[in-house]
Amino acid sequence: MPEMVSASEIAEATQAIYDELPELMGAAEFEKGKPAIDGYLFEMKSSGNRSGSQGAAMKLLQLFARFPAVRVRIQSELLFSPLEVAGLVDRENRSAVAYFRPGEEADELRHVSIRPGGTGGATSRKFRNVSLDVRRLLDAVGDTTTSTISAALSTSHLAIITGVLGVIRGINKAITMDISEANARVFWALVLSHAEKASIGEATLLVNANEGRRAAGLAELSAEQLRESLYALEGIRSIARVPEMPDHWYIVESFHVKE
Repeated sequence: MPEMVSASEIAEATQAIYDELPELMGAAEFEKGKPAIDGYLFEMKSSGNRSGSQGAAMKLLQLFARFPAVRVRIQSELLFSPLEVAGLVDRENRSAVAYFRPGEEADELRHVSIRPGGTGGATSRKFRNVSLDVRRLLDAVGDTTTSTISAALSTSHLAIITGVLGVIRGINKAITMDISEANARVFWALVLSHAEKASIGEATLLVNANEGRRAAGLAELSAEQLRESLYALEGIRSIARVPEMPDHWYIVESFHVKE
């Protein structure tokens, strides 16, 4: 079963598009509905996750039901927020989400989230054989002429949003891999060496990695320890070696530096 969308998530999504509401609803309709919208938002924020808060969320969505543009924008916000938080999508370029390509079944699309220095380890998300067209998905969710969608929409606006968000959460949960701090620090050395642009030899990488470790007050790596981390990162397909120069490595996984 997909996870239920909480009232706080509905409130955050509405707040995120609040300034767009006059255009999405029409100025006159927005002014007429503004007191109720503000009241529901206040109730949702002040009630926590209690039943009153969920009831306010349902009333807010029912108010928006007559405005397809609003409904689709809220659904879009709920859909993209988890990806944005994970650093997987650029809010300003939503139509070009690299992880959801219409008509394309990628063997694997990869992404690492890492803190500066590799502190605390990192996570790698693997999208295998994903062929999910987000634009069509949003169109379908907002299309009240589609019988199955229409049926769900008539009984619960929250149910259809829950289904969409559940897809994203299910994908993220299925493909997240943890990278140990030791291996993350080696990946970070590759990042600082710009190994996403050109391969780097193990001798140079060892110097760079140990420079970072000394700055962090950590013991230096031996050549064997460095190689163990490189093999581990290769095993999860975050990096690869140059066939003609097996001691040269490069990054094959996109990465996002978390502050």
